[in-house]
Amino acid sequence: DNVDNVKQYIADNNLYVHPTFFYESVWCILGFFVLYIIMKKRRKFSGQLFLCYGVWYGFGRMVLEGLRSDSLYIGNTNIRVSQLLSVVLVVVCGILLTIFYIKYTLHPKPIEGVDYFKEIPLYRYNKKAAEARKAADELIAKAEAAEAAAEAGKNGENAAQLAGQAKKAREKADEAEKKAIEAKRAAEEDAARIAAKKAKRKRKTEA
Repeated sequence: DNVDNVKQYIADNNLYVHPTFFYESVWCILGFFVLYIIMKKRRKFSGQLFLCYGVWYGFGRMVLEGLRSDSLYIGNTNIRVSQLLSVVLVVVCGILLTIFYIKYTLHPKPIEGVDYFKEIPLYRYNKKAAEARKAADELIAKAEAAEAAAEAGKNGENAAQLAGQAKKAREKADEAEKKAIEAKRAAEEDAARIAAKKAKRKRKTEA
């Protein structure tokens, strides 16, 4: 009996099978980009991402489960447990998604918590402005030190060299200052844009 089991095991492992784990990985990676676009363009309510993911993953798992050769079946039927659960997941999430999407499209409400796709750009602008300000302050300090050194040695043999170094340091500092001002302006404009959108959405909700 053991010999027969070994032979059967070897025979089964010589069969061609689908790399379903690879398929599922590709499906999930693709889903990341699809859901990102959906959330960025059509986000209406909190929990929408969860329901969209349930539909996306459930549909993919339902199809891929049919390609597996090691599925768990319900009793003596041909019904695969994972496929049945995937169908239920797709149907339930799809129904809830449709209901809530229609509801919040007709009666929009502010989304609770962090509004990810609107706040993240502001965070990036503020971070960029802070980094530009820090770089400018460092260069200004270096320029002032170079100018002080040039002033102290203006009567020395290296006066011309020190003056040249001070001039270059000041030019770099001035350029960094311009970039810092521009970065701050961009951050302020983005903050105003986000505030205007939030105010508009609030007025629409209250109307």
